[in-house]
Amino acid sequence: MLFNKILRRIRLLAFLLVVSLFTVKVSAQKTAAVTPLHRGDRVPDLLFTEVYNYSKDTIRLSDFRGKLVILDFWSTICYDCITSFPLVDSLQKQFNDQIQIILVGRETKDSVDRFFRLRRRVTKPSVPFITNNRQLEKLFPNRGVPYHVWIGETGVVKYTADSKHTTTQNIEAYLKHEMPPIPDKIQNVYVTSFFDQRWESSLQYYTHLSEWIGRIHLETPDKKEGVIFKNWAGQTPENLYQIAFNHLDKFNRVFNRPGRTLVQFDNKADVDSFTKKRYNYQMMVPEYVKTNIYELLREDLDRIFQCQAKVEKREVKCYVLTRIGPLEKIISKGGPAKKTFHHHMLTTTDNDSLRYYLNLPFAGFSERLKTLIENIGKAPYIDSVNYTGNVDIVMKAETTDYPSIEKLRTELKRYGLLLEEKMCMLDVLVIKRKSI
Repeated sequence: MLFNKILRRIRLLAFLLVVSLFTVKVSAQKTAAVTPLHRGDRVPDLLFTEVYNYSKDTIRLSDFRGKLVILDFWSTICYDCITSFPLVDSLQKQFNDQIQIILVGRETKDSVDRFFRLRRRVTKPSVPFITNNRQLEKLFPNRGVPYHVWIGETGVVKYTADSKHTTTQNIEAYLKHEMPPIPDKIQNVYVTSFFDQRWESSLQYYTHLSEWIGRIHLETPDKKEGVIFKNWAGQTPENLYQIAFNHLDKFNRVFNRPGRTLVQFDNKADVDSFTKKRYNYQMMVPEYVKTNIYELLREDLDRIFQCQAKVEKREVKCYVLTRIGPLEKIISKGGPAKKTFHHHMLTTTDNDSLRYYLNLPFAGFSERLKTLIENIGKAPYIDSVNYTGNVDIVMKAETTDYPSIEKLRTELKRYGLLLEEKMCMLDVLVIKRKSI
């Protein structure tokens, strides 16, 4: 009896020891798996079981030994990733068995499949997908996609790079053992200010301007009682003046629309810098300081850039919409309202060949038309139709999704509407250098 009890205890201790050793081993493996890899590190031969668009049910990176492997980290909500798919497909076909591009994402296999099934315009590249991924994300942590990792023929990391460097030229150079000078991707940094955080809480009132650095993102801090805080990041001086004057203007004139701002400097290089170089502007003002913050912004801009800005009447080329046919061509015949008349991006799930604007106010149609015309025509749009009732208008999806002025003119003409270029007197924000 006593012997049996001792034997049971020995067996229990042995079992617990095995479980403990197994737990330590698994824990050690997990710890090793989350150690980020860099250029020159060897990639572990991981097994991936959630695979899409591939001839096998699993993928091991060792399956592609002897090839250049490019891991393309992507997401279904990353538009830049999706628009790069035709290039991914063409690069894979161009270099064929010399390289293997693999798309890597967090979404499940089912959600990736559904994404492509519902979006007929999106190119599905002929490459394997690793789905529901966490392992590679831990090995190659990044805060933005698309993001590419180049792995050499022997399983060693060659580059961790921005996707823009995955080009025909760079791949050809690599395959010739020339090692193209591709820089490592610098991860984004998110901060609430550039001030020393040890003393930041003592700040009472400030405005400051700093040069915009692409990878450093200024975020709005948590709301502070009794303080007005404004943050405009990645803006050109022209943009900042537009922000200031848009809010100062009681008539709500929108100076960031095409043709509504004129930068009038003598030197073209100065104009280019003023309209292209980007800055961050931050402001913290106590509420008890009775000031118009947009007036304060304008005063700062005048001082820093030595400019003066004001609204003037100027003659500007515009696209003017007028009616040349009977109203009956656009007046609604009633029925249920339907509104699909707007630009649909590549990722749309609306595969209808037509766009509808039915039994809805003409003003809403005109507003959508304005967005299309000003984006492609780069000139102000003016509605001179003078009709406020409901309308029925149907256009081809190709016209709204891939618009051109000529396509829009053709469609509008069917409804007795004319879109023509005219010179019009408009309020324009004019920015000049201060006189010395």
